[in-house]
Amino acid sequence: MIWWAGERDGVTLPALDREVVGTVATAQADAALAGVARRDGFGLLLEGEAWKAQLGPGHGLRTASFEALEWVRAGERHAPEAWSAGECEDFAEAYVDAQVRRGATLLVTPGHDGVARRDVELAELAAEHVRAKALREPAAGDARAVRRELYASVRVRVDRVDVAELVDAYTSVDVDGFVVWASGEVERLLALVDGLGVATGRPVVVAGAGPFWQLALSRGAAGAVHGLGDGVYHGAVLGSVGDEVTLRRLFMLRNCDCGAHDASTPPRGDEEIRAHDLWWAMKEARWACLPDTGRAMFTLTLRAAAAKTNRERLGLAPLESGWRVLVGEDEERAEDDGGA
Repeated sequence: MIWWAGERDGVTLPALDREVVGTVATAQADAALAGVARRDGFGLLLEGEAWKAQLGPGHGLRTASFEALEWVRAGERHAPEAWSAGECEDFAEAYVDAQVRRGATLLVTPGHDGVARRDVELAELAAEHVRAKALREPAAGDARAVRRELYASVRVRVDRVDVAELVDAYTSVDVDGFVVWASGEVERLLALVDGLGVATGRPVVVAGAGPFWQLALSRGAAGAVHGLGDGVYHGAVLGSVGDEVTLRRLFMLRNCDCGAHDASTPPRGDEEIRAHDLWWAMKEARWACLPDTGRAMFTLTLRAAAAKTNRERLGLAPLESGWRVLVGEDEERAEDDGGA
C-alpha cells in the first residue's frame, strides 16, 4: 500500500504497518511531510495534481501553495490540449524536477482530465527527461541510496476512453510502472489495470478507486494508494457509517478488536476514530495483500457476501455497484462471518 497522508489527517508515520506500507504519498503543494517520510525510511510519492491547474484561477482547489508550484502558470487555466511541442516538453520537465527537488523517490508523470492522449505524450517527454538526466540514480546525499522510479499517471474516466487503445499507447513509454487514477465502471477500471499489467509486465498501482482498492489488490495489482476517509469504517459492512444509531447497532452486532475503544461501542472523538480507521485500513491491506491472489479473492468474496447481509440487517444502503463483481444482485444471502 502507498499511504496517502493528508495534510490534516493526523496519522504519524510510526503508526503505519511497515509490512504493507512502503511508500507515503502526499500532494506536492503539501510536501511538509517529505523530510519526515524519508528520514523514517519510507519511499515518497509527491502527486502534483496537475488536473487542478485546468480549473479556473479563482477555484478553491487552486490554493496559494498550489499556485506557487514551479510548473503552475499562476493566474492561468492550463489547457494542455492546446500546448505546442515546446510547451509540453518544458512542462513535463518542470513537473518532474519539482518532485526531485522535494525528495520524491517515486516520480510520477502529470495526469489531467479529459486529455488522455496528451498525457501519454507528456509521459513520454517526462521519461526522456528522466533518462537524459539520470534521475533514477539516488539523490546526492541520500544515506539510503534509494534509486528513483518513474510511474506514468493514467488519469481517466474509463467509460470515456477505449481501454485497449489506451493500454496500447502506454506500452512503449519508458516508465517503471503505472498509477491509475481512474473512475467509472469498476469492471472497465479493472480491465485497464489488468491490461496495463499484462501488456507491459510492469507494476500497476490503483488510486482514486474509492472502496475498490481492496478488490484491485486482491486481484493482483501491485499496490494501491489509500488514506483515511470520512466517517467510522467497519470491515463487517465494507464501508463507513455516519448515523449514530446505526453505528451503535453495528458495533453491538459486530465487535471491533482495534483496541482504540470499547469493542462493543463505536470510537468517540477524533483520536479514537483516527486510530480505529487506521487499524482497519492496515487490516484490509493485509487481507488484500495475501501472496496467493486466488485465496485473497476468495476471502474478499466471502467478506463481500457477509457485508451485504450485514448491511441489509442494519438497513444500510446496498454495497456500491462495483461489488457486484463479487456479489451479484440475485445471489442468495451468504452466511454472516462478521467480515473479520
